[in-house]
Amino acid sequence: LVEPPDDDETQTEASAATETNPFETPEPVTPATRVSLSLNGADTLYAEVRNQHVEQFGSFLQDQVVALRESQQHFKSSVKNRQTLSEIHQFVKQIPVFTQSLRSLTLHIHVAELVKNATNESSFRDLWQTERSMLESELCYEKLEDLIGQMESPQRLLRLLCLQSLTCGGIRSNKYDYLRREVISTYGYEYLFILTNLERIGMLARRDQMGAWVDSSSPFSNLCRILNLINAGYVDNVNP
Repeated sequence: LVEPPDDDETQTEASAATETNPFETPEPVTPATRVSLSLNGADTLYAEVRNQHVEQFGSFLQDQVVALRESQQHFKSSVKNRQTLSEIHQFVKQIPVFTQSLRSLTLHIHVAELVKNATNESSFRDLWQTERSMLESELCYEKLEDLIGQMESPQRLLRLLCLQSLTCGGIRSNKYDYLRREVISTYGYEYLFILTNLERIGMLARRDQMGAWVDSSSPFSNLCRILNLINAGYVDNVNP
């Protein structure tokens, strides 16, 4: 959640911007500035980008900036061409729409920058690669052991444990006992109850080692193959 500026300050800044130019670029959002941004269908810009491929998001925002600049030039030229009161009235009614579009675009650009910085971190890419490997029914027991040794956040570790169990039809018995013991030893005995509850609801499961049971035959891997959930080939960024 956010801490919006005071109403008086907001009204003063808004009126000052409107009196000069509704297309005036707002001040950059600094770490000390918090604003509210609802990521739902009520935001027309978000409704357009929510289903786009991440590789196309930057170019889309760039196109929106170009279109807004053209609207700014049109705004400046139109002010001089308005003759009648009716034309001026119709034009003034459009100013709040232009101002809101500029504010929304500015916020989304800042959000895109924050997301880009986060996804460029090596820790994020390493986590993404681990999750991807698990979704492809690969065994990542050594990675899980490394994360426990590095004292990764318990929430993230438990999430990966559950993902490994669900995608591979359970965790091998010997590895399950070892990982369970390491979690309790590293994070504390209170996690014994958490692990037990996860087992009870089916998020964690022990899989007995059977010669005829291979990892690729897990229910999740069968669904992936039947429904083509994971596309390992070429993906069209424009129409994924």
